[in-house]
Amino acid sequence: MKKKFIYPIGLLSIFILVFIVAYQVIIFNNNNEFLEEEGIESEPFDIRQAQHPEPIVDFRNYNSITVDSVNLERITPATKLVMEYVYKEDDRTITQEMIPPFYLQDLTREQVEQYTKDYLMNPTDEDINKSLDNFELLSFSSSKVVLRKVYASGNDKYYSVYIDPDRNVIVIENPDGTIREDINAHINALSEEEQEDLKKPGRKIYSEEELVHFIENYSS
Repeated sequence: MKKKFIYPIGLLSIFILVFIVAYQVIIFNNNNEFLEEEGIESEPFDIRQAQHPEPIVDFRNYNSITVDSVNLERITPATKLVMEYVYKEDDRTITQEMIPPFYLQDLTREQVEQYTKDYLMNPTDEDINKSLDNFELLSFSSSKVVLRKVYASGNDKYYSVYIDPDRNVIVIENPDGTIREDINAHINALSEEEQEDLKKPGRKIYSEEELVHFIENYSS
């Protein structure tokens, strides 16, 4: 009795399988005919292409890609700015530390270098009168920047220190020619070399710090 049921079921299964295969063959042939009519070439799909798509950036030209400027060091309000002023005529260098001015803040090394070049092309009237010869960047980091200005002339902003023989005092004269103060030093106690050095027009002192040190030495 079981054999009678098994035999028809087996035939039915074979018929269904043959129908499915025939249907797939018909669908495949119809798709190929459509592609041929539309002029579309059919190529096998490579799954590796889907997993590893071609990058947008051509790495063969990687050297031509500009580095992201966000990662570059920049001048900040906390950066120590050191200015060196070199006066060739006096053979003297004056160093001054300051907070970076607003127009230098947030600049990169390349931008500061460009700034110095542009400034040389169009300096201020003051620097023109002082015969500005060069302006350059010596060192650069976000913590410290060193710039140097070189003048062909001497520095006209200095204190003159000399002996007034009539009053037997040391006179300190401001850069504008006015008298700042007198030092009641023991002139006769100075060495001949010191006295010669302080004869008018006297010694040039270029910074307030150096002047204070001089006054302390000769007032004691």
